[in-house]
Amino acid sequence: MDNFRDGKEILIFGHGLMGAPVIAWQLLLGQRVRVWTNTNKTENTKEKAFNKAMADIQKALESYSKVCAAMAADDPDLLDVLPQVSTEVLKRLTIQVENPSSGEDDRSALGIWLVIDCTRDLTKKGSAAQCITEKNEAINKISGLFKKVHEESPEAVLAIKHEAIEPCEVEDACKLPVIRVRFLLPVFFIQYVEVLGTNRTMTSRVTEWLAEFQLTPFSSLERVRMDDAKHSISESTLFLMRRYARQYYKGEQPSNEECQICWDAQAEVLSVKCGHSMMCYQCSLKLLDSRCPVCRAEGAYGPDALMKKDACSPLAASSSHSPVSFGIDSVDELLIAAQHGDTPRVQQLLLEGADVNATNPGGYTALITAAVFGQQHIVRVLLDARADVELQTSSGNTALLGAAIRGHTDLMHFLISKGASVSPRNVEGYSVEDLME
Repeated sequence: MDNFRDGKEILIFGHGLMGAPVIAWQLLLGQRVRVWTNTNKTENTKEKAFNKAMADIQKALESYSKVCAAMAADDPDLLDVLPQVSTEVLKRLTIQVENPSSGEDDRSALGIWLVIDCTRDLTKKGSAAQCITEKNEAINKISGLFKKVHEESPEAVLAIKHEAIEPCEVEDACKLPVIRVRFLLPVFFIQYVEVLGTNRTMTSRVTEWLAEFQLTPFSSLERVRMDDAKHSISESTLFLMRRYARQYYKGEQPSNEECQICWDAQAEVLSVKCGHSMMCYQCSLKLLDSRCPVCRAEGAYGPDALMKKDACSPLAASSSHSPVSFGIDSVDELLIAAQHGDTPRVQQLLLEGADVNATNPGGYTALITAAVFGQQHIVRVLLDARADVELQTSSGNTALLGAAIRGHTDLMHFLISKGASVSPRNVEGYSVEDLME
């Protein structure tokens, strides 16, 4: 453990569907975890709130034991190396309870290096106005907790796991850098963890921490899930969990060179910069981060940075992958440049023939991507290149809806001035008109 984390703990807000497994998994990985909870109408005393939190965490530990048993069905030796649930595990846990009615919060945030808000997701029930109110209340609550943590542990990494709240929205409220750290259900033995944010120091510290457990960070415009079901684990997910357990706890390496992203194709591309090979060509196109997922080398993945294992030239110059090209015809490259506000690169790609209205599998265009991330100058460039302002993603969001959901007010007005309609509705039934009520 490096000096930054030495002797410090992870603080988790919440102990529900996502919070409890994250807490349990970190305890089993040997981490010291502090949990913040509070009293409510049901658990109306500190003792009841404490017991509820402990019960949720113990239930998650029971689920872990069942997962271990399921994985050991095909590999009995795994049980000999996997961490076992014991009283020693719970000794690494601290639960602190606040009573909101007291008007004071005496929970301590001293000695924290990472805090993850794992409170419940938004219900998204009721009218558009009610949903906005619910979201704003959640943001304000998270912001207040982050401010308290920052006062006592000013170097702590502040992270949310929410799907319906963006880090930038919490940043605007608390005026502190915030990133997303989202574990994928069922959490235990799942190798991939979503890490997204603009603060490089925070994301790097989380990445270094994950690397100690051979966990792989990823970022994506689309919300990635392992299993949709809350109470069952698919055979394919169980296979991936077992594979991670064998690698991390038994030191086994894959017998074949499979893509570590999709697990279906061969890892056929090699980074010219760092030499690591861990994904297939199609998955390499979808990366939003040009850094190597293994060693985090800058620029390891991107145009002219990859080569086929059995080739001696970059993929961008290869014709063997036609009709898909890794070079200027890659929609992913244009979307990445739009996301990061790289105006020169966007302009260059357009000049070289990139389709301004091309979409990725989720239906995102460069314009929608730029709007979602608040890149107004990129939006201007794309509109000047005749980007279609009314195209929608697979979830029904236009560029204007994307800007509205993220709260980019100035960008919303700009898009409307350029003819963007306020009428289209997304799959959740909301239009910009609803959000502006």
